[in-house]
Amino acid sequence: MSFEVRYEPAYTQEVVEWANAILDDRPVPVPLRSSITSLRVATALQEALATGRKIYFTKDGVRKDLTENL
Repeated sequence: MSFEVRYEPAYTQEVVEWANAILDDRPVPVPLRSSITSLRVATALQEALATGRKIYFTKDGVRKDLTENL
C-alpha cells in the first residue's frame, strides 16, 4: 500500500478540522508551527522520491544543507 493511500484519510480529516476551525472561528486543532514543519518534511519526502537523494533535517525540523560542512 502506498504512503498516499495509507495516510489519505488522516490528512483529509486534518484538513476538514482546520477548515471547520477557521470557518467556525475556533482554535485550529494543530499548532501552526507543527503544521508548517509537517509540510516541509512532506515536501522534502516528495523531492527525495523524485530525485533519489536523501534530505536531512535538524531535530527542530529545519532542513540541513549538507554542503555547508564541506
